[in-house]
Amino acid sequence: MKRDVITIKRIILLVIVLLATSSAAIILWLLMFVEKRMHPLSYRLLCFMVVVGLLTCSITLLTVSPQLRGAIELTAHHRKRQHSNNGADYVQVK
Repeated sequence: MKRDVITIKRIILLVIVLLATSSAAIILWLLMFVEKRMHPLSYRLLCFMVVVGLLTCSITLLTVSPQLRGAIELTAHHRKRQHSNNGADYVQVK
């Protein structure tokens, strides 16, 4: 039961983030239909808004999901360990 509530909270958070980031794009898209003309930068603005929304959703998903967060921490730990080991492998020859 507790796990279900946590999952529902995560889903609701992702939906809210999606709505917040895409609301400007939806308004711009509706204005294009109402005015029957497009601003010269409409496509660029829409693409930019979509990219910002996807980036925000990706970051939110990484912070909300414990499995993904653990995988990122493990990868960072692995890289740090490899980086420190690589420095010890090189020996200066005089």
